[in-house]
Amino acid sequence: FRKNADLSLTESLLWILGWEQNLALAQKLRETLNAKNEGICRPTCLRDSSYNQQYATYSLLLEMGAAGNTLEEAEASAREVAEALAKVIYK
Repeated sequence: FRKNADLSLTESLLWILGWEQNLALAQKLRETLNAKNEGICRPTCLRDSSYNQQYATYSLLLEMGAAGNTLEEAEASAREVAEALAKVIYK
């Protein structure tokens, strides 16, 4: 991740309201996904940018697939994420 060299990560994220809840949700989603399919979810990437996440707590920016994946693989990943997210939300 990148951050202002003069600030700790916590200090640089403070202006993003609810960032702790966003991070907790991301970590729980990652744990749930990897429990079913080991290694399916990469580590959470922390940045000092908001991507509009400051407007609502429990906000995430999710990316499925990459340049090396087919559309079908990305769609399959999206289904896995939806299932895991439902488990996390409704527990």
